[in-house]
Amino acid sequence: MFIGLGLSLTRLRGGAAFTPASLFANGEAGAWYNPDSDTVAGALPDISGNGFNLAQATGGNQPSVGSDGSAYFVGLDGNDFMTASASISQTSGTIALAFRPGAVVYQSGRRCILSFSDTGTANNWLEVGLDIERRLYVEFNSGGALTTHRTTSAFEPGSDYSAIIVYDGADVFVSINGQQDPIIETFASGAGGWFGDVSGGDTLTLGAANSSAGVSRHFTGRIYSALFVETEAF
Repeated sequence: MFIGLGLSLTRLRGGAAFTPASLFANGEAGAWYNPDSDTVAGALPDISGNGFNLAQATGGNQPSVGSDGSAYFVGLDGNDFMTASASISQTSGTIALAFRPGAVVYQSGRRCILSFSDTGTANNWLEVGLDIERRLYVEFNSGGALTTHRTTSAFEPGSDYSAIIVYDGADVFVSINGQQDPIIETFASGAGGWFGDVSGGDTLTLGAANSSAGVSRHFTGRIYSALFVETEAF
C-alpha cells in the first residue's frame, strides 16, 4: 500500500500487497484522502466511498495543492485546515498518515494533523499530531477523562514520514516508517478511547485541532495522505 509519496505500507494480513480501497470493500466505516492531479484548493474528497469529503470555503484557510514530482500533497501554512461532518462510533481501528512536518518552531506548542471532535461540547475529542518535542501524540478526551500517549522518535522538519496508529480497544500501537515506535509516556485521567468516545455533533478536521473552544494547534507542512478505518488493519 502506498499512501502518497511512495511511502510503503505493504504489510497487511499475511504481507500481501493491497490497495487502500480493499480496507473499505465490505462497507467498513472510515475515510481515505489522497490528493492527486484533480485535487483543487479547499476540497479533498473521501475516496473510501463513505462520503466524508473535506472542504474549506474560506480562502485564507485553504491548504494549497502541490506535487514534489512523485506525489501530490496538501500544503498547510499554519492557518489552513479542512473539515467534514462525520458521525462515527468506532471503538477500535487504524489511522495511517503520510506527511512532512514544516520548519515551524514546535516550542510554540502542539501541531495537530488529524482530529475528530464534538465542537458543540467541551472536552470531547480524538487527536493525532506532533507535540512540543516533535514526538507523535495520540490523545483521547471523553468528557474530561483525558488520556495522552507519546511515542519515542522525534520528527525532523523537512523529512517525510509514514505513521500508523492502531488501537485495539485497550492499547495504542504506533509504527513510524515501518518500524514500531514504542509509547514512552501515557498521561491518563480516564480509560482512553477512540472515535466512539466523541458524542454529539461530530467534526473531522485535517490540519488542526477543532473543539468547542475553536480551531487551534494548526499543523504546518505537507500531508500526502490520511486514512482511518474501523479495522485493525496493519
